[in-house]
Amino acid sequence: MDKEQEFLKQADNLLSTHLFWGTGDFLILQTLLWGAILCSSAAALCTATGKGDKWLVALLAAVPALALTVESTFSFSARYQFHDKSAAIVQRIRNDYVIRNDPVDVVSNKLDEFRESSQLPASKLSLGDRIDAGSKVPQANQAPPAPTSPKNQGAITESPKAPNSQPPVAPTPASQASK
Repeated sequence: MDKEQEFLKQADNLLSTHLFWGTGDFLILQTLLWGAILCSSAAALCTATGKGDKWLVALLAAVPALALTVESTFSFSARYQFHDKSAAIVQRIRNDYVIRNDPVDVVSNKLDEFRESSQLPASKLSLGDRIDAGSKVPQANQAPPAPTSPKNQGAITESPKAPNSQPPVAPTPASQASK
C-alpha cells in the first residue's frame, strides 16, 4: 500500500471513529434531555389534574434530577463536542489532500500531529479511563491553572510595591483643618 492510500485509510478510520462516538454521545444526550423535559411536564400535569398515584408523580419528578446527575457525571455534551470538533478537523485535513492536492507527506504529518495532540480532557473521562491515562491526569500536588475571567481581562492591576515604599497615609481631621 502506498503512502497516499495509507493516509486516506488512516484519515477515514479516524473520521469514522469520531463520527461514531460523537453520534452515540449526541443520542444519549438528547435522550436524557428529552426524557427530563417530558417527565417533568408529565409530573406537572399529573399534579395539576390530581390524577396519578403519588409514587408515579414522585418518580416522574425525580427523572430530571437523575438525568442531570448522569450528564454531569459522564459529560456527554463535552464528549459530543470533542468528537464533533475532531471529526471536522480530520475532514479538513483529508480535504487538504483530496481537494487542494497538498503533498501526502504534509497532510500525513498534520494528521499525526492531530492524533497526538487530540485527547479528551482527563476531567471528562470516566474513572477507569483516568487510571489508564496515567500521567495525563493532573496530580494532587500540582497547582491548578490560574482562573481567567472575562471581566478581569484588560483590567489595570496594581504593580508590586517596592520593599521600602510606604503605604499612603489617610488625611487626619487635624491636617485637613490646617489647610
